[in-house]
Amino acid sequence: MTRLSADRMVGRATELELLRDAFGQAAGGSPQAVVVGGEAGVGKSRLVSDFAARATSDGARVLMGGCLDLSAGDMPYAPLAEVLRGLMRDLGVAAVRELAGRGWPELGRLVPSLLDEDQTEPPARDGSQARLFEAILRLLDRLSAPSPVLLVVENLQWADRSTLDLLVFLVRTLTRERVLVVCTYRTTDLRPGGPLRAVLAGLELSGRCRRCELGRLDLPELRELVAAILGTAPPAGLAERVHARSDGNPFFAEELLAAREPDDGDVPLAVRDIVLARVEALGDAAREVLGAAATAGRQVGHPLIAAVCDMGERELLHALRECVGRQVLVVNPVEQTYAFRHSLARDAVYAELLPGERILLHRAIATALAERPSLSRVDGPSAAAELAHHWEQAGDLPRALGASVRAAEAAISVFAYVEAGRQYDRALRLWEDAGDPEQAAGLPYADLLARAADACRWTGRLAEAVTLVDQALVHAEAEGDAVRIGALLERRGRYLWELGDGDASLRAYDRACEVLAAEPPSARLAWVLAGHATALMQAGRYRAAIARSEQALRTARQVGARAEEGRALNTMGVALTLTGAPDAGISAVREAARIADDTGALEDVFRAYANLAFVLETAGRLEEALEVAQRGVGRSRDLGLELTGGGVLLANAASVLVLLGRWDEAEEVADAARGRDMPPGYGFYLDIVHAEIEIGRGRLSQAERRLETAGSVATRLDEPQFAAPLHMLRAELALWRGRPGQARTAVGAGLAATARGDHGGFALRLCALGLRACADEMRRLCSLPRPDPVSLAELTTSAADLLRRAEEAATQPGDGVAPLPDMAATLALCRAEHDRLSGRQTAGTWAAVAASWSGLRRPYPAAYALWRQGEAAIEKGERQAAGGTFREAGRIAARLGAEPLSREITAMARAARVDIGSPPDPPPAPEPDPFGLTPREREVLLLLGQGWTNRQIARRLFITEKTASVHVSNILTKLGASSRGEAAVTARRLGIITT
Repeated sequence: MTRLSADRMVGRATELELLRDAFGQAAGGSPQAVVVGGEAGVGKSRLVSDFAARATSDGARVLMGGCLDLSAGDMPYAPLAEVLRGLMRDLGVAAVRELAGRGWPELGRLVPSLLDEDQTEPPARDGSQARLFEAILRLLDRLSAPSPVLLVVENLQWADRSTLDLLVFLVRTLTRERVLVVCTYRTTDLRPGGPLRAVLAGLELSGRCRRCELGRLDLPELRELVAAILGTAPPAGLAERVHARSDGNPFFAEELLAAREPDDGDVPLAVRDIVLARVEALGDAAREVLGAAATAGRQVGHPLIAAVCDMGERELLHALRECVGRQVLVVNPVEQTYAFRHSLARDAVYAELLPGERILLHRAIATALAERPSLSRVDGPSAAAELAHHWEQAGDLPRALGASVRAAEAAISVFAYVEAGRQYDRALRLWEDAGDPEQAAGLPYADLLARAADACRWTGRLAEAVTLVDQALVHAEAEGDAVRIGALLERRGRYLWELGDGDASLRAYDRACEVLAAEPPSARLAWVLAGHATALMQAGRYRAAIARSEQALRTARQVGARAEEGRALNTMGVALTLTGAPDAGISAVREAARIADDTGALEDVFRAYANLAFVLETAGRLEEALEVAQRGVGRSRDLGLELTGGGVLLANAASVLVLLGRWDEAEEVADAARGRDMPPGYGFYLDIVHAEIEIGRGRLSQAERRLETAGSVATRLDEPQFAAPLHMLRAELALWRGRPGQARTAVGAGLAATARGDHGGFALRLCALGLRACADEMRRLCSLPRPDPVSLAELTTSAADLLRRAEEAATQPGDGVAPLPDMAATLALCRAEHDRLSGRQTAGTWAAVAASWSGLRRPYPAAYALWRQGEAAIEKGERQAAGGTFREAGRIAARLGAEPLSREITAMARAARVDIGSPPDPPPAPEPDPFGLTPREREVLLLLGQGWTNRQIARRLFITEKTASVHVSNILTKLGASSRGEAAVTARRLGIITT
């Protein structure tokens, strides 16, 4: 019998060199990713297996997993589970747990054998997909410390969505780990519009992944392959005939050689015919074994084959030996399984089975797996999906329905919502034909629809989720179940809000509360009430949110529902702060944070820290807000979400840093936040942070592009908190471009978008910009030889209206309630701008405005007010006073890098012939610095001198590890040091830093 495979790989020198180069870089601490594509049978698996063998000999740890062609991608994380099983086999359970750190229970969701012996179920679902991904990242990080790691994932064309998400995450997040990720996929199975095509394009555009495609072998390479298979030089003309028939595909060539003697001239054309020609030469028992193996999947263990095939053990062994001897099946000695030599061979054998044979085989496999789950070669969620597939193919619809529901629940336990949705889709499809479907599924139809809706919601199919909830409502209302109706309406409200239909969302919440009003107090009622309060707060109806939160709070405390109590307190605290009661609001959010920590609900933990930072910022306690955000990032580290979690908190920190005038740090923090997983819409805040700095620094075109991106989010979400900053920045952008008319238009749009809210701060800030635009326009008109009186009157009326609206907004908290600190300062700014328009501005008025902003530690608006103070002084002829004020304003603007403001200050001073000279020298530095280190580099140097790593520096300063590395490199260059230690010693010796 001719050997099928060559004892060496033929060709592929270029591809091997690419892999070796990537491996070398990864081994040096620069993680890499390579995706290898090619048609079926072209040699992708041979390439990666040969390369893996070389990497192993070079000291690498090789982790291999493959996607399975079963249920069209319904088996979540199958390659990862295979990798974990291999690790556990090589290192033991205890070692894998130690490597995974605190995240090992998350991995136990995928491979239950990683759990404790007395732990029959994975931990409660208090995590997230981000937490699972972080556990995998940490495992790779620690595993790659002693030796580089090669992670191979084959057959991405069959990958489930969750596996693809994981690969994208790894490629994007790996920064210094000694890891090379290599993936393979079939180009012939790449579906137009499919998820893999988009993922591959995204990976390539990221610049962190290389792609190569294996081509077919040319005639000289094919001749070499034939010689390697035969073990001798091929007869004349054989290589040419094989090349012509196979067109250079190595697998086709191997099968052609195995199908006939080498000198046969008539060779079948189709691969299926080639494979089946060899299968037909086997005995009946061997063909039965092949049918069972093809139905079970690519890899199958001996116990499952024995359970499915109706034959004695000796006959079975003889049949298996015949299949292996004929090289139709191959043995995996590590996994102790049988597999087809190539998936194309498995496809050919399965396609040849009669429909009745398939049904019988699927039923036998499903029965065996149901009775003995250990027979499966997959674990956890994938095992549930496998069983659902076999029951459906066997035509046992009741069992298929129940298995699909369980498979969906298992997928949700590992946050594989796309795969869960597919299982729920199958369950819904089977419901009508499943006999007694409620008994088979173990739940009412309305609950199945609700669960399917949740899966759709988590995968972004919100319109479909609403439709499913509406169908569930029809069934629940027919049964008259008020609790179920209320719960479904609460879901509907959430989905509609995320769709951007705020009014319909609030109507759904209103109806949910009405339906549950007559029901006894319960955690469900408290949850619905708290959800309604959150929706009201997001709509800007803060007083109504407070009232609903109080109701939710009473109900939650009455029934001891701690999580619901924390949710109500969180919303109440934000609403109280925004309506002028910051102390009570801050206290409520602090209590919510304590409850979230106690209950361990991750979403509530991050929401509490983010909102606490927000209310502190709103109350003017900026340094404290920054400290809370930093503490929250640390908490994310404690919870195992150091790299993926805490993005919202970083966005909070960036916002505070902008207000404090620490713009360089704010940009670094915002960039770090972009590398984190954040809820939908939070990219808006990062765009706003960057746009605000870019406008302040005069990068107006960049800011405009940012605002265009942010605008799509604000329009979709329809919330005052999104609309207000967007219109404010559009107005400011227009003002610096000298287009006050456009600014006034933006202000008008902003006031309309935020009119329904209870928080006067949005309207106040918009009015201040509108009054500034009116004043600029009035001064331009008055400089004309013949100003249009109609235009002047219109500006005067418009400004009076804006001032009136500002006064109303400042008193919005109510009688006896003082406006928030920044609201008082903004109102003073509005009045000063109105005085400027009417020609009554005074230096004293602007000085008071500047002092208010300085007291709040807000240097940018303080510098603007100082500019106007200098302008007012010039108008009164107080040139000396104006010079000092301009110098102070210029000093602040220069420190911020606020180029447009600096330019206007200088231009006004020159036009008035006020000598502002150079800004006064700053106070002498306490320590000499002859090397030109920036303030940020001095901060980094101080930490470096304490022995901190780049990662520790990055955490402390809210920057990425890459940015910290750049700062360290700059420091070494400026100090002429060759190492971190030498830099620290030099800095101490010269007094740049102290011990």
